[in-house]
Amino acid sequence: MYTFKEITEAEHWERITKDAPYPQTTFFGELQLGRNFLVKKFEITKNKKCTGYFQAIIYPLFKGKTSIYLPYGPMLHDTSAELLKELGSFLRDIGESHDAVFVRSDFTPPQSILPEPFVPIPQFSYHTAYHQPRGEWILDITPAPDVLLSEMHKKTRYNLRKALKTDLQTKIYSGSDILPWTPAFIEINKINTQSHQTTTHPNSYFNSLFELLSKNTNNFIAVTAQEGSILAINLFVHSEREVFCPFGASTTKGKKLGAYYHIKWHAILHMKEMGVKQFNWGGISVGMHDEYLAGVTTFKKGFGGSELKHGSLYDVVLQPFWYKLYMLRKRLKK
Repeated sequence: MYTFKEITEAEHWERITKDAPYPQTTFFGELQLGRNFLVKKFEITKNKKCTGYFQAIIYPLFKGKTSIYLPYGPMLHDTSAELLKELGSFLRDIGESHDAVFVRSDFTPPQSILPEPFVPIPQFSYHTAYHQPRGEWILDITPAPDVLLSEMHKKTRYNLRKALKTDLQTKIYSGSDILPWTPAFIEINKINTQSHQTTTHPNSYFNSLFELLSKNTNNFIAVTAQEGSILAINLFVHSEREVFCPFGASTTKGKKLGAYYHIKWHAILHMKEMGVKQFNWGGISVGMHDEYLAGVTTFKKGFGGSELKHGSLYDVVLQPFWYKLYMLRKRLKK
């Protein structure tokens, strides 16, 4: 029999989540708290041994009801039929305590066959702002710089060397030095959003994000400029497992001058100085769920690396009537 325990001690959570992906880290949880979402953390044990854990984010829906999402979770070290059955019951209990219409799981490692009450969700419902991408791009940065260069696609290597020959300057900032760059990032990101005809987060979200970044000196931002004109800004979150890039933005001029090649290369060199072994570039397109990432996927893959593919999403449905209405709304919006 498995035990499910809510974890409130920060040190305990840090200890059991050393290999956690970004959406299961304390940093991500604190960022959601800053958006006034409720966050719950749980450890799964058997015979006093940790067999898994997950961080659940409770999102408001309508009429006081909620939905609950476990981004890239639960993280499981044991995927026995017994655990999956007990997990389903426990998620149902959590959902009922928060008047949830459904609880959505994003299993790591991916699970292809799941018992009741887990239900695979239809493709159209993947298009939700809070979902994590189905694929990520991972780069091992332990090789020497010349080896990393040799493993790039020839077009990427050409564009990088071209950018490095310009008068662009990329600087790294950490700690409290991060905060003054918040307005500039928000402005550039807003321009990107308008040009790509996509949506973005409110300013308050990025204010909270920069505040959190500044609290740990292992986190950093990279800023690329030319003669005092800011061309690109990238954000980097450091964890035990890797450095993750949740956001980046560049100006139209920056794109023409290759600022994104310049900024990523200098960020990688900085990571190497820090002793980081793995750089997670974030989301890439791996199927019909995320075709909107096709362009950025080509850019990321050009630097070399490998794909990390996540599995399908599964719901534990607690309120069938409201769930059908929610799904109908998702289908119509699509």
